[in-house]
Amino acid sequence: MYKKGFIDSRTLIFSIAAYYGGTSLLSSFSTAVLGHEAWFSAVFAILINLFHIWIYIMLIKNFPGKNIIEISIAVFGNIVGRIFGLLYFVLFFSYAFLNMNVLSGFVTGSVLTYTPPAAILALFLAVCCYAAKKGPEVLLKYAEVFFMVSLGAILFNSVLLLKDVKLTNFLPVFSYPVKEYLKATHTQGVIPASGTFLLLMYMPNVKDFKNVKKALIKGTFIGWAVMVFIILRDIAILGGAIKVFENPTFETIKMINVGTFFTRMEILYAVVLIMLFFFQISTTMYCNAATIAEVFSLKCYEMLLCPLGILVLCFSLISFESSAQHAFWGENYAAVFSTFFDTVLPLITLAAIFIKKLVGKRSSLPLS
Repeated sequence: MYKKGFIDSRTLIFSIAAYYGGTSLLSSFSTAVLGHEAWFSAVFAILINLFHIWIYIMLIKNFPGKNIIEISIAVFGNIVGRIFGLLYFVLFFSYAFLNMNVLSGFVTGSVLTYTPPAAILALFLAVCCYAAKKGPEVLLKYAEVFFMVSLGAILFNSVLLLKDVKLTNFLPVFSYPVKEYLKATHTQGVIPASGTFLLLMYMPNVKDFKNVKKALIKGTFIGWAVMVFIILRDIAILGGAIKVFENPTFETIKMINVGTFFTRMEILYAVVLIMLFFFQISTTMYCNAATIAEVFSLKCYEMLLCPLGILVLCFSLISFESSAQHAFWGENYAAVFSTFFDTVLPLITLAAIFIKKLVGKRSSLPLS
């Protein structure tokens, strides 16, 4: 079998939190809609997150120790179940090349401005594929370290920004139509939570499966709390101007200027962001390869990483012509796209499980 290595529930908690952290540092999808009121969408996003968690817990409760592809095959049979698996592959593959596209825009726009994107992405993706080849036990082992380092950097930067905080930046409130709040909340609830759905592919590797439910909930709440904190901090510093920035957190960190020593702290942000993107893309590449291995009953997933990596590289370079185009897609379509795969399809699977159980109970009743 292609599955190898084991992880514990603690690793699962910090894997979810680290994934949230990487997405939270790029909060422009919601701030571009609500501006200084984006904290509303971040706060209420927990309701969407908890709904997702309920769906996923119900699925793995009925099929303990199985990943989402195995669950689909068990529920719908070989043909339909594997079609569901291919649909999930579309989602995982899109996560990979879209994250790579975001990384390319950030690095070439703010860090290595004269370096060709293809060179940066090829080297970065090669390292991610190498990490994915090591399997879940090695791949997720450092999730806690990544999260703690990023959390330390976030808190350190926030302390340095205290002198620039203006509470009036949160005013006025309720200045947008209701549909804008709903749109931003949907986006803020679905996109950061994508890591939780990805980690359903790692369920066969969890050794203390009885603690998975608590791990999913704890990881979600920790990641959500960090996301809300980052958005609140950025609004307190930037105010209404947050709406016009492509990367509000980066612009916030650039404002740090304490004495003549603590300046240009955006390099710390860049290191943390690249570190978390490494974690996100590595886990996503594993999910891509593992999904294909599951759908086509392969015994080895490692051989798939290289060709999949080349495809991800190509798609990341041609998917959007500019960062502005990607931002527009993220603000208006990304959440709808993800919802079909990580909400609608799991709900259909859950409904099929309940129907099969109901039919089974009725067929077992004695005839009168």
